[in-house]
Amino acid sequence: MIINPWIFYLIGVCDAIGVICSLILCISFFAIILVGIFILIDEKNIALKRAFKKIVIAFAISGLVGTFVPSESTATKMLIASQVNETNVEHAKEVIDYIVEKIQEVKE
Repeated sequence: MIINPWIFYLIGVCDAIGVICSLILCISFFAIILVGIFILIDEKNIALKRAFKKIVIAFAISGLVGTFVPSESTATKMLIASQVNETNVEHAKEVIDYIVEKIQEVKE
């Protein structure tokens, strides 16, 4: 099986997604605290309550995405593991045996 080059690009993007999710997570955490304080001061402000809900949703989504998107290292390991199977190992053994035979023929 030939590995599509786009897979390597997407694996590289995994770390960027993790960084972006971490930034959103940190910013939304502090925004939750700040907006929460303002809501305690002005409990009747509906716009703040709506903003608070949206920030909590952004916090939850970025936390989940950041948790379940693998790092570049993990994605690479997953790709390699998917390619290593009994058929490929047997084929590799055959290729190695063929190369060894040819080397021995050249030596003689």
